[in-house]
Amino acid sequence: MKPPVSFMQSLEALHPGSLTKLSSTIAVLVEEKLWARILLGMLAGLGFGLVLASYGEQVGRFMNWLVLPAKFFLKLIQMVIVPLIIASVIRGLASTEDANQMKTLGVKFSFFVLATSVLAAALGVVLTTWVAPGAGLGLSGGIQAAGGGAGFDREMINPDMLLNLLPGNPLASIVEGQMLEVVILSLIMGVALISVEPDQARSVLGMLETVQSVCMTIISWAMKLAPYAVFGMIAQVSATTGVKALGRMGLYMGTAFLGFALMIAIYVLVVMLARKHSPIGFLKAVSSPMLLAFSTS
Repeated sequence: MKPPVSFMQSLEALHPGSLTKLSSTIAVLVEEKLWARILLGMLAGLGFGLVLASYGEQVGRFMNWLVLPAKFFLKLIQMVIVPLIIASVIRGLASTEDANQMKTLGVKFSFFVLATSVLAAALGVVLTTWVAPGAGLGLSGGIQAAGGGAGFDREMINPDMLLNLLPGNPLASIVEGQMLEVVILSLIMGVALISVEPDQARSVLGMLETVQSVCMTIISWAMKLAPYAVFGMIAQVSATTGVKALGRMGLYMGTAFLGFALMIAIYVLVVMLARKHSPIGFLKAVSSPMLLAFSTS
């Protein structure tokens, strides 16, 4: 009889060699210190925007061009994020040859993703409601529209929230960019694909592998724009609001940092309880990817 599979072993089994393209692309971005260049772009944009603020309305047309890389960056990410999530989650669940073991891992992984996603969304709502970090920054409608669609509606926090998370109309969830519903849809499809005959599932997995590779290639292109996108966005905001933007931007970044810190604390707790790992070792292992995630948020 095989020894029981622990929860952390289950999660580790969901990172097989078939996802090399995904992990290698992220590794390249980390090695290139993308997070450092983004933070540098943020500081440079802040200083440049404060200089432009002294010229008043004379730089209005120039601002429209300055923020163009940011809009283009957001559109590129929006274009591929849904197919990337679907392909990555389904392939991650269906990539183990042992179907019986994978069903067990799939259930555990589905619960883990669902629980942490709901927790992160609820935490984001609480923090933004409490702090209101974006108030007074005067973000342009174009950027807000480009970044919209992936938020978590406050009205969803009610006894029917879990039912609302189940996508009744998958196509509508995909079109509207409801990320949590897309993840749940992908989890359900991945678990179902495990039960399909291997010969039938192989063609679907091959197609998803191609989709994933294409999406990650586009993501890598978009990430090269990220420092310039951040520079343009921060410059526009600071030029529009002037010196008072400093405090609001600091509050915004502080709120985002607090949210990340709380989620990292939750992950550390899970690691300690499920595998008895050292928190220090875990934090060292995930430090670079976490910096990348924070800087691109």
